[in-house]
Amino acid sequence: FFMHRIYLCFFIFIIGFLCIIYIARNWFYDVEDEASLLGCHTLIVKKGLYKGFWLFVASEVMLFFGFFWAFFHSA
Repeated sequence: FFMHRIYLCFFIFIIGFLCIIYIARNWFYDVEDEASLLGCHTLIVKKGLYKGFWLFVASEVMLFFGFFWAFFHSA
């Protein structure tokens, strides 16, 4: 949007960012409610959530490493 001189792109970015924050907050509250109030999370489920989170972080690190590797290789 900015390259085409549409200057409302910052507001579109803010709206999208706030939507992501709102959805993530509600998801984390739901996971916390399931774990503490309902007692649905066993030890196996907790370990799975923990491992899944760290696998996601590792995949993001590898993705950005690949982007930067490709950028510096072509530059």
